[in-house]
Amino acid sequence: MEKKSEGTPAIVLLVLMQGVLASGAVEVQPSMNPAVTGDTVMFSLCPTMSLNSGSWAVGDTDILTWRGTNQAVFSSHSGRASVNVLTGALTLSSVTMADSGVYAVQSSDLQLKANTSFTVLEPISNVTIRANQTKLMEFNSSAVLACSVSFGSSPSFLWLNDSSEVTASERVRLTDGNSTLTIVNVTRYDQGSFRCCVFNPVSNGTSDSVNFTISYGPDNMVLTVNGQNTTSFFIGSNLTMFCSTQSNPPAQLQWAFKGELLNTTDPLLELYSVSEDQSGSYSCLAFNNQTNMDSNITTHILIGKSLLSGCEHHAANEWLLPVLSLAGFFFSLPSKFFLLFPDHVCSNRIYASENPLPVGSNVTLFSEATVTIGSWQFNNNMIVLMYPGNAVISDAWKNRILFNSTSSSLAIMSVQLEDSGLYTLQEINSFHDELTLSVQVPISNVTLRANATNLVEFNHTAVLICSVSNGSSLSYMWLKGSSVVTAGGGVQFSDGGSTLTIARVTRYDEGPFRCNVSNGVSQEISLPVHLNISYGPSNTTMMIMPMKHAYRTGSNITLTCSVESNPPAMIQWMVGGVSLNQSGPQLHLQNVTKSDSGNYICQFYNKVTSRFSSASAMIRIEEPIAAAVVNHTGGPAIHDEPFTLHCEVTGSVDYIQWWRNGQLISADNTTVFDMGNKTLILHPVQMSDGGDYQCQALNAVSNMTSSPYTVEVNYGPMTTVITGPSVALTGTLVTLNCSSNSHPRCHFSWYFNGSLVATTSEYQIGPLTLNMSGKYICMAYNNITRKNSTAYKMLTVLVPVTMASIKIAGPQPILNHTFSLICETAGDVESIMWMHLGLPLYADNRRNFSTDNTILTFDPVMFSDNGNYKCSASNPLSSLASDNFMLKVIYGPEMPTITGPSVAKIGHSVTLNCSASSYPHSLFKWYFNNSLVANTSEYVTPPLTTDMSGMYTCMANNHITGQNSSDTKTLTVFEPIKDVKVETSMNPAIEGRSYMLTCNVTGPAEHVDWMKNGKPLHADNRTVFYMDNKTVSFKPLERDDTGDYQCIAINPVENMTSETYMLLVNYGPDIPTITGPSVAKIGHSVTLNCSASSYPHSLFKWYFNNSLVANTSEYVTPPLTTDMSGTYTCMANNHITGQNSSDSKTLTVFEPIKDVKIETSMNPAIEGHSYKLTCNVTGPAEHVDWMKNGKPLHADNRTVFYMDNKTVSFKPLERDDTGDYQCIAINPVENMTSETYMLLVNFGPETPIIYGPSFAEMGHYAVFNCSTMSVPTSNFSWWFNGSLLANTAVFTADHLSLNMSGEYTCIAYNYVTGKNSTNSTMLTVIKGIESVMVKNNTVPINLEDFTLTCEVIGPYTSISWMINTSIDNKLLSYNMLNFTPVTLYNDGTYRCIATDKAGSHESPEYKLLVNYGPFNVSISGPDSAKVGHIVTLKCSTDSRPDCDFHWFLNNQPSAVETGSVITFKASKEKAGSYKCKARNPVTNITMYKTKAFTLTAHASALHFSSQSGLMLMVLFASSLSMLFH
Repeated sequence: MEKKSEGTPAIVLLVLMQGVLASGAVEVQPSMNPAVTGDTVMFSLCPTMSLNSGSWAVGDTDILTWRGTNQAVFSSHSGRASVNVLTGALTLSSVTMADSGVYAVQSSDLQLKANTSFTVLEPISNVTIRANQTKLMEFNSSAVLACSVSFGSSPSFLWLNDSSEVTASERVRLTDGNSTLTIVNVTRYDQGSFRCCVFNPVSNGTSDSVNFTISYGPDNMVLTVNGQNTTSFFIGSNLTMFCSTQSNPPAQLQWAFKGELLNTTDPLLELYSVSEDQSGSYSCLAFNNQTNMDSNITTHILIGKSLLSGCEHHAANEWLLPVLSLAGFFFSLPSKFFLLFPDHVCSNRIYASENPLPVGSNVTLFSEATVTIGSWQFNNNMIVLMYPGNAVISDAWKNRILFNSTSSSLAIMSVQLEDSGLYTLQEINSFHDELTLSVQVPISNVTLRANATNLVEFNHTAVLICSVSNGSSLSYMWLKGSSVVTAGGGVQFSDGGSTLTIARVTRYDEGPFRCNVSNGVSQEISLPVHLNISYGPSNTTMMIMPMKHAYRTGSNITLTCSVESNPPAMIQWMVGGVSLNQSGPQLHLQNVTKSDSGNYICQFYNKVTSRFSSASAMIRIEEPIAAAVVNHTGGPAIHDEPFTLHCEVTGSVDYIQWWRNGQLISADNTTVFDMGNKTLILHPVQMSDGGDYQCQALNAVSNMTSSPYTVEVNYGPMTTVITGPSVALTGTLVTLNCSSNSHPRCHFSWYFNGSLVATTSEYQIGPLTLNMSGKYICMAYNNITRKNSTAYKMLTVLVPVTMASIKIAGPQPILNHTFSLICETAGDVESIMWMHLGLPLYADNRRNFSTDNTILTFDPVMFSDNGNYKCSASNPLSSLASDNFMLKVIYGPEMPTITGPSVAKIGHSVTLNCSASSYPHSLFKWYFNNSLVANTSEYVTPPLTTDMSGMYTCMANNHITGQNSSDTKTLTVFEPIKDVKVETSMNPAIEGRSYMLTCNVTGPAEHVDWMKNGKPLHADNRTVFYMDNKTVSFKPLERDDTGDYQCIAINPVENMTSETYMLLVNYGPDIPTITGPSVAKIGHSVTLNCSASSYPHSLFKWYFNNSLVANTSEYVTPPLTTDMSGTYTCMANNHITGQNSSDSKTLTVFEPIKDVKIETSMNPAIEGHSYKLTCNVTGPAEHVDWMKNGKPLHADNRTVFYMDNKTVSFKPLERDDTGDYQCIAINPVENMTSETYMLLVNFGPETPIIYGPSFAEMGHYAVFNCSTMSVPTSNFSWWFNGSLLANTAVFTADHLSLNMSGEYTCIAYNYVTGKNSTNSTMLTVIKGIESVMVKNNTVPINLEDFTLTCEVIGPYTSISWMINTSIDNKLLSYNMLNFTPVTLYNDGTYRCIATDKAGSHESPEYKLLVNYGPFNVSISGPDSAKVGHIVTLKCSTDSRPDCDFHWFLNNQPSAVETGSVITFKASKEKAGSYKCKARNPVTNITMYKTKAFTLTAHASALHFSSQSGLMLMVLFASSLSMLFH
């Protein structure tokens, strides 16, 4: 009892410790994360513990569960997942990207819950670049490079030009997740080798390079003469002109002199011993056949002697003296007083041989015109005064210019900066023109320096300064490699572009950098400057060869670590936190044992950046399994009883699984695993449990399967079954068979009336008698299971049926009377069935059966009852059918049918036949006028006379039914037709009146037909037949009724046709037709002709304004005046019909058009409808033309003109018909255009376009915007599930819930067109992200590993991290952000962004402040003080958080003060060594600092306690003496 009480607290304590450990400190550690597709990954629990049960899941999907040694894998992970039932470790093989997610394990026995985020990535492979084109043209082409991979997940893209990183700028765009590089308007500096680097956390790849061929130029042309910019030479000189240009491909060159092409296409043009006539403009023309661009440069060469020779000076002096004196006065005046020019003078262009030009060059100014009287001026000051035959040069310019009086060109020697300005050439009363000349200092000695070249990535800022020794009007361009540097991001230009600043440099900013300085006359590029940028260590990876999740003992393993770092990082290998004596990138493990298992870490350190990085991998080493055998305990396997198999394993085993017939066995309610799966218990045994059993023992490096062990299931007997008949006939034999499912086979026994009759499974009985009917029992017995089962069968013995026949019961079957049949039988009859026409017969409302089915009664009998009848008598073993009984119903006679003619000629005989439906057949009699004429069915008349016309009656009689029936036929005897003719009245046939033709027939005629022009005449709405067709009436007559008519009289015997009657219809006159002009000029005569359709021909009269002007069909007017405009009427008269007809023609004598305007209806113009515009003209207009938007409007399949073009109809309108319309009225005198009519076509709405989200989160809102093409603007309404939501174009769905998912429909309605149009969008409301929070699992301490976890509540698709308000693409997109280790550089604001289909959610800011220190402990305060003075010492250090301070005096064990400040009164006891202890309560780092404090003695009371003190006093006195001397 005492020992038990002592052990209980220990157990409780152990349980509590395990609970605390499970709930707070358990982590799930994947063997690799991220993993590569196809890997096998083990999820282990750290620290390792023993779990009896639990489950694994990924996201919302269950993977497996286990309890004890039994585990069940769900179908989603069948064949790929297993669990170590001892440690709870999950092994997942052949992982795919779909396996990424949050893996969670939970166990109820320790209340364990732990999870980890796991990612599977596909390695990057086959990186390729596709370019839209590689041959490009500068400024005109854009390059598009698309980078793609055949395989690889979560790729990141980096672009390189040669060795430099390509970054986005105004011209350089990175899109599609940086996979597409677009360079807009390429320049020559974009040439280079472009490559695409693609990487993810498990792999990387680089594409082959793509090179651009960029065509540019020609530009930047330079032309030198004799290697200089000189343009003036003496006669006899040799000149070499050199032309160069920047162009790709090289430009084609051509030289020209004074605009005429020379036969020289080389860059050099050589002229020997030049003469004065070779002065002029020399041009170099350049053409690039790829860019189709050209450029040129021209220099003006002046060749001559000095301006005036000595003799010329002498000759000129005599007559120039008065002119020069006058010129001196002119030179002293401003130019506006010197020469006056009218405002209308011409302008001729001034040219310079070079502009701009460098200081010291020579330049020639020339014009296309030669000046006789005029001047050259500079900034309104005179240079040269020209007059016929000579020129005067200003003293200030005499020694610097050459003037050519022939061409008026001016050559200036050795120009200076001050020569820049406005040059003017002018000639009196002719022209003046101006040229601005720019003189610049050439650029020289371009130098580039950097504020520092050794920089640390992300920490430092690079400043590059470009300077020149000489040069003016400077322009700067920066190059990195061959690429132009543009501002943006961290790149800035200042000081007019001479300073380049790159903030927070990266490893891709190394350069080389060059500075290109240019002005109009020169350019120079500096020497390159390289930046040495220290970075890393980063992108740490560890590769293990061979790659396995576990290794056999004795294996050789190589671990290789790589990292990006400059300078190369130092490496240190560790396992299980213990440093190994290995510092290279590879660690070789030879012939490994289980003790070599552990977590291997390679840690990198860059001594320049002071940064750390590491990679780790878990190495697991196991021994292989040696043997596995299956055996069993207990008796045989019996159905529904327990049975046990055991697996004996030699070697270390992680897991055992069982197989039956090659199929894996899972635990269920009858299959139980025990002892770590070593024991398989079938409890109880099922029928399906038989088969070959094997156990498979597995550990991480091996598996072994036992030999098959065969299990046979003993069972039964199951339900016993007896087969055999239940009834039998007397005298026959019967066999009964007994069977039961059983293993092994059963023994059988038969019993009848309690007596054993057989011991076999088969029992035969017979010959049968009636007393053998009864119960037969069979019993089955299994001698292994010791169980039995019984069954019985009832046997009935019957006598067979021997007779069946049908007879009539009662009277004969007469239609509509009652009739019965009886079935007579012999033998044991249990049932009688009747058949009619081979089909079963059932009772209905007319037919019914007696109780035992022996009598069939028809009440009444009908025709449908005719046919063969049978009755069948039967019992269960025999049946007998009667012979056919033919039933034929007696009826009739029905109404007779008479055949024969109805008409005949006198003297002929007629045969009449009579028949009637009857059974049996009827007897017939014929009667004429109630007298019997025959006793047969056929009657033949004697030769006919007219008194034999009349009624002939046939009577039929049935002697059984006693019924009669009769029918009658009329016979008519005809005489012949004698005459037929057409007759009419004597009145003329006039169109529009009624008229009749009558057929007069002599003799009998049954029918009359009419013919017109030899064809049958038919009735219609005007032509009517009556009086038996003898009269045809035309109501009314029409002229088309004219023709030859005949009538035909017909009777059954013959027909006769009349002679032809000619009907001539008088008509008219119709409305006359007037021909002649409608318009005419004043003074002209007009001829009008009148004609009218009429029979006979009409007479004509002309009227003007109701006055008779002519009695002929043609009327010629006298010369016209304006008052003769009006209506001219022609009247036609027919003297037979007595009718008149007239028509009028309006003749217009032209006057001016007064007004033209466009009118239309008030209805709106709607697309798809018809619409009219009418040109309303006041005044005579012969023609109307239409204009639309100032251009002629033409008819087409929609645009139709009518009413003399005065109306234009759009059938239908289209929106393109909107525009400004005008109509132009035209007559021979003039035309007039209407004012503009603006036609605005209303249309639409077209199918709306909906902008809005496809996904939104519960509780949030979604905004949809609906727009459509419509005039006027449409009204909008929103619908969901048939309900109106809003009447605006913009609809906001608030407070979303899951039932708000569905189709949202926008209806656009145009109130003018009355039309609507709809479109729909699908919105899926998803369960949103409820919260996003950044959490830390430990305290961040400098140089220790630290992890931030993004905790997301709710489903999400991806996670990204943000540091200091900007997304850092270098941070992996996982829910855990690992710092290995964390440093002070990681201080900042962190947020994680969780994204689902509806959008992204940012976490609150997490302020990361890395705890560090203490560093640099120091003590401030006096080293000494006088006794009694207050002394304060302060201890300070660099630390986060603030340290705890303790003060110790003279190494005493206990502190004399706490806090950073200690204050005391100086005394002998307080003197000594003060030690400050600074301890950081978070980092647990302690540092010490010591300071000595002494007392200062009073001057009036020096006291020395020893001889050494006296010697100090002597020394002090000696020093004072030396000081005073």
